[in-house]
Amino acid sequence: MEFNNLYAHGMVRVAAATFEVIPGNPRENATRIVELAREAAAAHAAVVVFPQDCLTGTTVGDWGRNTSVANGAVSALDYIAGQTADFGLVTILGARLSGVSRAISIFDGSVVDDVDAPWGLRADNLPGLRILPVVGERISQVLTGEVLEPSTTLIAQLVAPTHTVGATRRLHRAARELSRDLRLAVVQSIGSHGESSTDGSHTAGGFIAADGMILAAEEHLGAGGLTLADVALPELAGGSRYTGPDYGEMTGYGDFEVNFDLTTEVPLLEPPAQRPLVPASPRRYRADLQEAFEIQSAALARRLQAVEDGNIILGLSGGLDSTLALLVAVSAKAQRGRALVETAAFDPTTSRESILTFTMPGFATTDHTRGNAEGLARAIGVGCELIDIRPTATEMLKTMGHPAGNGEPVYDITFENVQAGLRADYLFRLANQRGGFVLGTGDLSEAALGWSTYGVGDHMSHYGVNGGVPKSMMPDLIRVAVEELVERDLVADSSALREVVASILATEVTPELIPAHADATGEVQRQTTEGTIGPYLLHDFFLYHTLRGAGPDLVAFLALGAFTRGAGAGTDSTNASRDVGVENGFEPSQSFSLDSLFAEPRYFERAEILHWLEVFYRRFLTQQFKRSASVDGPVIWEGMSLSPRAGFRFPSDLSPAAVLAQIENSRF
Repeated sequence: MEFNNLYAHGMVRVAAATFEVIPGNPRENATRIVELAREAAAAHAAVVVFPQDCLTGTTVGDWGRNTSVANGAVSALDYIAGQTADFGLVTILGARLSGVSRAISIFDGSVVDDVDAPWGLRADNLPGLRILPVVGERISQVLTGEVLEPSTTLIAQLVAPTHTVGATRRLHRAARELSRDLRLAVVQSIGSHGESSTDGSHTAGGFIAADGMILAAEEHLGAGGLTLADVALPELAGGSRYTGPDYGEMTGYGDFEVNFDLTTEVPLLEPPAQRPLVPASPRRYRADLQEAFEIQSAALARRLQAVEDGNIILGLSGGLDSTLALLVAVSAKAQRGRALVETAAFDPTTSRESILTFTMPGFATTDHTRGNAEGLARAIGVGCELIDIRPTATEMLKTMGHPAGNGEPVYDITFENVQAGLRADYLFRLANQRGGFVLGTGDLSEAALGWSTYGVGDHMSHYGVNGGVPKSMMPDLIRVAVEELVERDLVADSSALREVVASILATEVTPELIPAHADATGEVQRQTTEGTIGPYLLHDFFLYHTLRGAGPDLVAFLALGAFTRGAGAGTDSTNASRDVGVENGFEPSQSFSLDSLFAEPRYFERAEILHWLEVFYRRFLTQQFKRSASVDGPVIWEGMSLSPRAGFRFPSDLSPAAVLAQIENSRF
């Protein structure tokens, strides 16, 4: 089996076709349909959809009832069936039969009227491909519960609207919303050139959406065209309506068979987006980030109300997570302050007084990160107390009999977790002492990888605001949050805040638990998070597609398409692929501009991608026990939650062996 074949991973290529119709001439129209079906088959498509009434033309009017046209349409269908019998794809076209617009499906030399197959069609050799043809524009009215089976994954919509202002946009919007709401794909074939202009103009085009995302949208100029897109069926199966293929699909008892050769390469038409949650428009992205910040702030404000507006206890490390948590805390406290007093009497300084921050340097804390933490608190206008945990950590290590307690350079997991645990222990006891609650800082990426110290460590808090935020999106969310607070006049020194946040964004992500030291060869080793667990950009990509139902082989296939230099990189939604850290060019001068969203993509070697994919699944499948005991916190992006209370159900004792074996097969 060829790995670089989209059908080998349960994907399907679909097409929307239009042509210059000749009203009242079904035989000539059939010839063009066959030609375009042949092109679609040559492009490895499994389904090609043509517009409504394209066999005779939608503007043929009463002449369509004439026996020469009506009989010609039936003969044309037989002609198409004979000519496309060995194409190995389903051809869906519109024909007016008995005075009614019908969707006709043709495959393997057979002609099936939608009246005879009201529940649609399913492939017998491509699990998950279930097609429902629909004729007309008002798709939401047609798709009642009695028509749409839960197992439907692809709707073929045949339309032929008169070209009026906004008509095509409305069709596209309806298809996209339907695909999002029902977690399926929609292929629209829209209109035909050549229609009569007696009462209007007609346009032609193809539109394909899946799960709310636009995969392809083209206006067909001139004689027509073919719009193609690749659909990941396993990700549609991740929806609540459809729980995967049934026995019949897996054993060859379907309606049609797709002709594909798994020994040849069928690469993706377009590389997947490296950051699939990021929309193409910077304006839309900024709006999404503003909404994300509002969700975090509103959730924390509600929890503050529940705990009678106690003090927020927050540990500041000088890193991304605690920076964002502090910005959210300032916003939430301001919301509560305005709710408790008259707007005119609201004082942001007073609301910040109940945010108590602490920086707790350990054995590897640098002056740079400590300075960032203290500078951040100062610029925002909150107090920041210093608690040096090194004496207490040394005493604990010594009591345990650990060599590091006597100064030996033994930097193991115990050495790291003694520090992480002490920080958490101090924060919880400070919450007791100061009448507050501990605000957690852990993010979605860390939860997926289990990159936290369980129990008395950074895994635990009283409430967490970052649990729905992927790490690779955090720098931009911080940028937007800073500007929101500055605009609302909620910080003490906006200029200083921008400067210190620029420094934080330019700092490489590290837990700072192991001090720099020379290894056996004399080379100085410095602890970095990505050096240990891999690039967050990759892990967030893996997580996104895994949560949508993609298996390890499909995730590997998509990742290699997105991040391998020869394949081109993630141009789907943004062509953006920044990761956190100074190595990716976060200069202070651009730190508050989202223009850098469209920076050059980041590439990796094939072996590197597969190595980090293996690390992802090994950690993802074995660290569920931490997520099962996760703290409360808001979901930010739909479908991107690992909380057991938000619908993510997962056992804590799965073995990663079978998954790792699949990844091993991807190496060849």
